[in-house]
Amino acid sequence: MSTAALTAACDLCGLEQRSLPYQAEYDGRQRRFCCRGCAQVYAILHESGQLGDRPPWESPQAKAARELGLLGGDGEVAPPPEVPLAEREVSLRIGGMWCPACAWLIEAALRRQRGVIDAQVFFVSDTARIRYDPSRLTVDSLQDRIRRLGYAAAPFGEERTSREHRETQAMLLRMGVAAILAMNVMALNVILYWELFGVRLEAEVKAAFPWICLLLATPCVFWAGWPILHRGVTAAWRGQANMETLLTISILATFGYSLAITVTGGFLVYYDTVTMLVTLILTGKLLDAAARERASRAVIHLYRRLPTRARVRSEGARDRYVPLADIRPGDRVVVGAGEALPADGVVVAGEGTVDESMLTGEARPVARRVGDTVLAGTRVVAGELCYRVAACGEGTRLAQIIRHVEGSLTTKSNAERRADRIARVFVPIVLALAIATFWFWQSRGLPTGDALIRAVTV
Repeated sequence: MSTAALTAACDLCGLEQRSLPYQAEYDGRQRRFCCRGCAQVYAILHESGQLGDRPPWESPQAKAARELGLLGGDGEVAPPPEVPLAEREVSLRIGGMWCPACAWLIEAALRRQRGVIDAQVFFVSDTARIRYDPSRLTVDSLQDRIRRLGYAAAPFGEERTSREHRETQAMLLRMGVAAILAMNVMALNVILYWELFGVRLEAEVKAAFPWICLLLATPCVFWAGWPILHRGVTAAWRGQANMETLLTISILATFGYSLAITVTGGFLVYYDTVTMLVTLILTGKLLDAAARERASRAVIHLYRRLPTRARVRSEGARDRYVPLADIRPGDRVVVGAGEALPADGVVVAGEGTVDESMLTGEARPVARRVGDTVLAGTRVVAGELCYRVAACGEGTRLAQIIRHVEGSLTTKSNAERRADRIARVFVPIVLALAIATFWFWQSRGLPTGDALIRAVTV
């Protein structure tokens, strides 16, 4: 590949890459793309005649969509509207997305699928929310459609929880290792500071301690802190700046300065600062990952409240068991002690006590008799109830709660969107201030090491 290709921008999304591996010829011109998603999106736009002289991200359609709020400034899709009860919505976990064009490709392919009402793909969270007609499509067919594009797709439930559990455990291990190493480095650094208070150390001891601190700090920074460094370096490589970029620069600058001092025979090193910084960041990441895992487990627990079949009673006929998906409003369902209710409805016969703590927060079972409302997902503790179904499937109170919980995990609030916009400005400003601080103090004659420490402090 030529040197120009190594530094060129993607012909669809404009993202500059070190290499552009996907190429295709259109109208006699060679086009280069950063990923397969961009290449396929460009092919779709070219075939439909929607490409003009300007790059796709500057097209009138894209600008109009931003003005209407359908797209954010960074191409993020606006939150979906409320789901009518006649439709169904599913949340999927998407794997293999490399840039926003991959999300655009999946959206375009899903929206062309017969039976899909709307599709929203979130590149930042690797999730998709799809509204579809269940009479024409199934969740499996939606997943197959995405997989044929070259991406992984799995239901939002079990796969997400197991994946987030593995991430939490890995983060816990990294944080624990970082904390142990950081505490040892800090204990050793206390000895190095004794000389500042008049305590004299032997030359051999003073020369050995920075090397011991270096040996302890290296795995803390480059193994335990790898998730931070990886995200920061990746963002910088793409010409972007985020909070991980600032942290990566601070960590590597401090570690590099301390390494230079160690090699040159000095003893005023800052390995304690850099290891503790890594530990504190990983602690915050661990708390965040644990919160996400608890939220996902709450969704799975709600799903498991529903039975897989229901006992339907017909006039003049025996009770029969039917799959949960076959229940319709107006059916009469019988639920005995120890069984969960499959749908919302009104009791027409019998009486019993029902545990509604999961949905209402009521600590004790409540009595239910003829005329009372019962909810899907609650459990009969004693007695037997026969009730007429008023809402089933996506129309139940339980389904609405699940949608709200899943929505909180797959969409951004207005505050989060504002924070993202501020971060895009805040990070470059901080970097500029740090560079200015370094230049100012070095121009005043301060040693390079001291000027670097002041810049890292910013």
